[in-house]
This record gives sequence, structure tokens and C-alpha cells, in this order.
Amino acid sequence: FVENKKVEEPLLLKIQANLPPSRGLGSSAAVAVAFIRASYDYLGLPLTDKELLENADWAERIAHGKPSGIDTKTIVTNQPVWYQKGEVEILKTLDLDGYMVVIDTGVKGSTKQAVEDVHQLCDNDKNYMQVVKHIGSLVYSASEAIEHHSFDQLATIFNQCQDDLRTLTVSHDKIEMFLRLGEENGSV
Repeated sequence: FVENKKVEEPLLLKIQANLPPSRGLGSSAAVAVAFIRASYDYLGLPLTDKELLENADWAERIAHGKPSGIDTKTIVTNQPVWYQKGEVEILKTLDLDGYMVVIDTGVKGSTKQAVEDVHQLCDNDKNYMQVVKHIGSLVYSASEAIEHHSFDQLATIFNQCQDDLRTLTVSHDKIEMFLRLGEENGSV
């Protein structure tokens, strides 16, 4: 970047982000996108979404090796996306009668490690692959629930998916605690 954009003076950067790292929320992609936008703005250079995605994907490869690209694409478009095998389709804005809550459990994790663990489960017992396929079908059902503005149906699908994640051993006691707390207080 320094060579390509002819940055003549050394820069000292301090990055302070509110999105916690290692939680599966895309914090590294968010920081990469923010840094790239700020850099281009500082240099007075135009920046297309295509360039932004290319640079952010490069940064994500440094951080994660072989990321899917969904985090950068979601952040750059700033809209919900349907992502499948590298292809992205922008979805319409969610219009649901209800609230979705994202809670940070404080537990650091690794998406890469979770994926490797699930691969190992599937390699050792083919029944786990059926669970993975069920999650895939739930994703399509969730898309339909969103399309039909059915919050209750979407909540049911999320709960079914969480059951599958438990089976695949990629849930956590703190997640389960928050789910129970939510149910005890009226969440669906």
C-alpha cells in the first residue's frame, strides 16, 4: 500500500475498536475496511467498493489465511447479504416485527478452529454431516421467513439451528446461559 499509493511520510496509527475480537463478529474485517477507507481519505484518493473489497480481502487473508469473504462483503455493502460459495446477493432490508439481540459472551473463539473441529466430527462419523446439511436447509428456511416477515418462524429456525450447533459441539455454556435467560424473560 505504501509503495503503490506513494506514501511519503511514515505514519503512526492507533486503532481503537469497539467491536470485540475473536468473537465471530467480523471485527478484523471491520478494522480493515475502516483503515482502508481512512487511508484513502487521508491521501485524498477515490475509492471504489471493488478496490475496498480487494484491499480488505487481502488484509483478511493476512489475518486468517483463507477467509470466506462474507465479513468484508457484509461490511462494505452495509446491508444483509446472501452468501454462497463466494457469490454475494444483496438482500432487502430486514423488516421484522421484533428485535434481534447480539450479546458478547466475552468468550474468545476461533472460527477456523470451530470449522476444523466440525470437519473432524464429520470425518469420524458421517451422521454429523446430516446435521451440517440440516443447518444448510435451515438457512434457506430463514431466508423465506425473512421474505415473509415472519419473526416467530425465524426465531424457531434460530432455535433449531442452535440445537444443531450444540450437537456439533460448537456452542458454549455462556451462550446456553444467555439463551435460557432470554427464554425466562419472554424472548422467542
